[in-house]
Amino acid sequence: MVGLLAALLPAMVAGVGIDAPPGPGELRRLAVAIEDHDGASAGASSLVFALFVDGADYLAAEDDAGRDAALRRVLPVARLTGLGVLVLATALLGMAVALAVSRGMAFVVCACLALLPPLHEAGAVLRTETVSLAFANLGLLAMVALASRPGAGLRALPSSPVAQGALVAVAGTSLGVAMDTLPIYGVFFATPVLTLAAVVVGQFRTWMRAVRERAPHVVSPRAHTLELLRWITVPLSALFIGWLLFPAAPPGPTPTDVSLFAGVLGIVGALNGLFGAAVWIVGWNARPQGRGLPEFVLGSYALTLVLHRAVLEADLGHADALPAAMGLAVLMAVAVGVWISMPQFVRGLRRS
Repeated sequence: MVGLLAALLPAMVAGVGIDAPPGPGELRRLAVAIEDHDGASAGASSLVFALFVDGADYLAAEDDAGRDAALRRVLPVARLTGLGVLVLATALLGMAVALAVSRGMAFVVCACLALLPPLHEAGAVLRTETVSLAFANLGLLAMVALASRPGAGLRALPSSPVAQGALVAVAGTSLGVAMDTLPIYGVFFATPVLTLAAVVVGQFRTWMRAVRERAPHVVSPRAHTLELLRWITVPLSALFIGWLLFPAAPPGPTPTDVSLFAGVLGIVGALNGLFGAAVWIVGWNARPQGRGLPEFVLGSYALTLVLHRAVLEADLGHADALPAAMGLAVLMAVAVGVWISMPQFVRGLRRS
């Protein structure tokens, strides 16, 4: 029940202004969604709105005044649909945070998100980013689950090949649809690429340890190969699924983003060390040893969204800041956790 209320909190804050006058470009975005009822140009975003918004009056109107009036009549329904998708996106993000860190941290993330300007100030404005974020957060949840090891509580996940394959398929498909729905956010592709790099580095260190200590028992070639194949398949399937579903608008970074993409990867990889250290401080006295990949996936996702907005501010000026707000909410929640946990952490270090 508490988790449901946490997921509803950002939508409740945004929903206060559901009857506000149309914002800049809002009617135009709704018109595009109605005209693109088969998702040929806007992908899943148009398909979702087409399920709930009746665009018959708009399509039948013969002049601009009639079309404008028709759009204003269905705008509240479109906004309500957007709020429903926002609840889904927030719930998926919260579940990913709960799986990677803790349920308490997931609640703090939802609270921080509700306080940020894209929801607290902009309100229930119609966003094309919301549907893309819902799919991206589903992909994040699948990747965090894929990176988690079976254990107690939330981490008691199926470890069978079928379950692992299903998680790979969900992650790749969701990210592919997310990138195609909003091609300018092809940077979603960065998270599985960074995770693949982290897995390769981790396996290399394990092999070096086995050679140095002459302890071949610490290496499992079969397990390492399967893990590597899983994380290679996620980004490749994301690209393939996006192209297969919507070949007219291939997903992923555009040619103008390629030079910045490598830079974002490097910066996120470096900053993820700080993110991991912060998460470790938050749960230093209650976390099992030998983990870290779920936190790395979550940190890569949050940092990528924030840095993408900061680096490409000029290109994204017309786009909504909700994706960056979700990443920032995760970072803010971890910062709050560090601030609360630091005194206990310091006392523990002194006792040791």
